[in-house]
Amino acid sequence: MPERFCSSPECKEVKTYCLPAEDRERCIEISLEESDGSVPVCPAVGGVGIYDVANAASKAQEMSADMIAIIPPPWITVEVDAVRCIEQVSRSVEVPVMIHTAFGGPASKIFSSEIIDRLLREVPNIRYVKVEGPRFVQQAADINATSGDTVVRLMSAPNWGEVYRAGCRLLMIAAHIIEPVVAIFKALERKDDQAEERIDTDLAPYYAVEGYVPGEICNKTVAHWRGIFANARRGSPQLSPSPATLLPAERAMLARSLSSLMKYFTTFPLQLPEEPSVKTQN
Repeated sequence: MPERFCSSPECKEVKTYCLPAEDRERCIEISLEESDGSVPVCPAVGGVGIYDVANAASKAQEMSADMIAIIPPPWITVEVDAVRCIEQVSRSVEVPVMIHTAFGGPASKIFSSEIIDRLLREVPNIRYVKVEGPRFVQQAADINATSGDTVVRLMSAPNWGEVYRAGCRLLMIAAHIIEPVVAIFKALERKDDQAEERIDTDLAPYYAVEGYVPGEICNKTVAHWRGIFANARRGSPQLSPSPATLLPAERAMLARSLSSLMKYFTTFPLQLPEEPSVKTQN
């Protein structure tokens, strides 16, 4: 396993499973062009069936992705079926594979640490686990106790500091707020707890809104306001239960939550939309 896979805290995930195939492949192309071999590129592959997931994985490998993240179809809610999907797709490619502790779409069921350990032992190219869902700090600790250093554990938002201290060492975050998260990692690496706490405080209002409005609409809206997406509805339909648009009050709430993060956005500055004033009647 190349050293850069195991040591870099800035692995780029290309979370494009909900896009049309041509858009998904273009996202991978752009990510590969921008990284230029300096940062591993990890497309997330998914679909409505195992055949679709395997096809997406094969295409990502063909395009020279460094690794892939496998997303089982959301209708798979039985652990044995989700494991079978992961095994089949992993064995269809040769690149390193990342799996998630959660499966089952909105149900967010969690693999046991014993199941994860079996997958690691029986499928050689499964090398990474993204810890997500409830009790993620305990999950990371359980995986560490069961599998030790045989797997690289990845961070999942929020609570970056706690997951880092539980043994996770790789970044998995969408592009819309990646800058403050990378700043947290840099603070953690230099053991600057006060700086980490300040950045966590800046991020907390945004994560509160993201938790209030389910799905992907918040990060797509932020990506749109930053000029990364031409339209906040890009990628619809999608696999997660997300509203198609934000209500006016939700847009205002999201905008307020971003005020403390604007100082981090230098490459793609945040341009908040002008909201129409609300007239009140006497």
